[in-house]
Amino acid sequence: VDVFASADAANVAQVASSGRTCGEPVAFATNDLVIVTRPGNEYEVAGPGDLARLVAGGEVIALCAESAPCGRLADELLAGVEAGGTGAAGPDESGVTRAPNARATLGAVVRGDAAAAVVYRTDALAAGDSVELVEVAGSPVSTEYLAVTLEGGSGDLDLSSAFVEMLTSREGQAVLASGGFR
Repeated sequence: VDVFASADAANVAQVASSGRTCGEPVAFATNDLVIVTRPGNEYEVAGPGDLARLVAGGEVIALCAESAPCGRLADELLAGVEAGGTGAAGPDESGVTRAPNARATLGAVVRGDAAAAVVYRTDALAAGDSVELVEVAGSPVSTEYLAVTLEGGSGDLDLSSAFVEMLTSREGQAVLASGGFR
């Protein structure tokens, strides 16, 4: 492995502390959380508060596992949402299915196992017409992707460093933006 990239800052920090890295981790992209629903958005989901409404009405929503970056961010997003008039924060977990990552979480909506999910914009865009994307207006909830060059991979540190530089270049940023990153 010549370059390690991750949305999980803890994983990047662990790799960086291993002593096998060349330089500091570099932020190269940000991925925002969005809500996805089944095509047509039959429950008229317009924002995070509607997810608690869905659960209170007996529907299931999908979130990433609490141990995954997308799960921690979804929990942060939903922490300020009242759970169906109960005064509790966030939707009742009994109406939440958790998946190991954003792609699996998205799959719960695509298969019809969940009415809505909180996932990364890039995953929602990649799903195309199989879901409807609902923007989370004004939400600062996003994850930053970091890359670090490693020693000992192929042995070509110049090439590894050039790849990381390309990620942060105007051209690299344009490619990432076309996939939904910012």
